[in-house]
Formats: sequence, structure tokens, C-alpha cells
Amino acid sequence: MTVILKRLLPTVFLLAVLLTGTVLAEASPEITDARATAVYWTQRNPQGDTVFLTPSQVEATNESLRRRNDTLTDLSTMPESVSGAEVQERIEKVQAIGDFDTASQPDLYKNGSALTAYSYSFARKNCNIAALPETVTVRYGVVTRRANLRLLPEAAGWFESAGDVHYDTLQATALDPAEPVAVLGDSYDKKFAFVRTRFYDGWLAKSDFAETDRTTWDGFVHPTDFAVVTANKTTIANGAGESLLFQMGAKIPLAAGANGAKVLLMPVSDNGALKIVKRPAAFDDTLHEGFLPCTENNFVRQG
Repeated sequence: MTVILKRLLPTVFLLAVLLTGTVLAEASPEITDARATAVYWTQRNPQGDTVFLTPSQVEATNESLRRRNDTLTDLSTMPESVSGAEVQERIEKVQAIGDFDTASQPDLYKNGSALTAYSYSFARKNCNIAALPETVTVRYGVVTRRANLRLLPEAAGWFESAGDVHYDTLQATALDPAEPVAVLGDSYDKKFAFVRTRFYDGWLAKSDFAETDRTTWDGFVHPTDFAVVTANKTTIANGAGESLLFQMGAKIPLAAGANGAKVLLMPVSDNGALKIVKRPAAFDDTLHEGFLPCTENNFVRQG
């Protein structure tokens, strides 16, 4: 819910609950005719393009959600430093999501074999809590490729059965390129950083983001002009030899190009430092300039 609320259609989940209520799950026949298309329904709903919430009302809704849930944050309000005690508390809360906050070894599998006591103890040690200073200086990063946010600073998956490859108990969520993060600490092996995002805390591989100054970072936190991915998935070349995967709701800052046309500001890592590469912005049914209007028909189209 929080990703949708804070990105593409910020009220989809809330309005869906209000409109549909609670229903019992039951088998439904597969629909393969025109009813399976958005056009079928939007053409029959002439009032469906009426705006439910204006952009300012959407932002007010988002702010109300942030006040009620401390996992949601407006990163632009991040202070320049936080206490080491707060960072430790956040690391331990993330550990607790997967029941990794105690020394009791879980019955899990890594690379097809039973998780060893060494692997588990090192992953907890890798959180590097003992090295946290009394005051942590906040650093600023931007994700440079589709990345995994982890509950522990560990790249390999931990699964409940030896043959499972889908349900990784360490996976917190995934982050799209151009997502800003506040960096609050480093893992013991220096391969991960503990970060805050707009909607989650967790461990991010350092190879998946680049650090920058506060002013540049603010341009990704609250860009004046931006594009939003409206396709389920799309790939966009970053101008540095990589084709980046984005999913629905990803936001990419825009700027005016030399000829007045809009260009995407693509984040690239230059040995860990942020470099911005300008790429032409091609707006179509996969990429929209700004947020989509908050309308019933747009809910249907995106669904």
C-alpha cells in the first residue's frame, strides 16, 4: 500500500478498501474476451475520469499516513545526524521482522544446504551494531539499478526448504533506480549499508547505489519535474551501458534538454559517487510526465 500511496496513484489501496469492502475469496471464471481489457470498462464509465483527489489532497493524505506510521518518512525532513541509539533500534526492528533479532539459529537453508551456525552468527555480526558511534552523520545515496533491500546484510537467500528459490526470508522489498536513500551505517564487511527509504529500512548492497551531496539528493527526494513509470515493467538505458529495470510507480527526475525537450536524469555510479546522465524522455503508455490523475478509470487502466 505504501509504495502505491507514495508513488503512482497514492490513494489506490485506500479507495479500493472503501469501495469494495471485505469479500470472501471464491473461484472465478477466467475472462478472455473484451471484458479483460481496460477499454471495455472505461468506455462504459463516462464519469470515470472525474478526479477523486487533487495533488494537494493526495499529499495531505500521504502526510496523514506518515504521522500514523513511523516506517513512512518524508526524507526531506531527515536531519544531518541521528543518534547511534536510534540507528541500533532501527537495525534491531528490521532484524525482528524475520525473527533474526536473537542468537537462536533459525531452521533455514542457504544455497540448498542447512544454514550453519557460522553463517547465521556472521550475518548478525555483519550488522556492525557494536561499531555505531554515539552520533551518526547521515549520508545521502541514490539507487542506480533495481536492487534488493535486505533484513540482514547478506546477499544469499535464506529459504524454508532446500529446494525453494522463491520465498527468501531475508528479502525486505525491492527498490527501483533513482530511489533516494538515507545512509545510516555500514556493515562489518563494508559491502552493505543500512538505509532508510521513504517506506522501509533495511540493508542495501553498496554496489547498487551511489552517494552524493544533500542538494543533489534532494532533487531525487522531491524533484520539481519528474516522470512516472506506468507499465508493469519497463527498461530504460542509463546512458552508461546498462539497461535498467523499472516497475510501475518508479519516479525519475526530469530536466529541460538543450532543445527544450524533457530529459530523464539517470543515476549512474562512478566508483560509488553519483553521476547523472541525461537521456531523452519518451512519453507513452509506459512512461508518464508527472503523476497520473487520481481517477476511477486510471485505477482500472493500471489494474
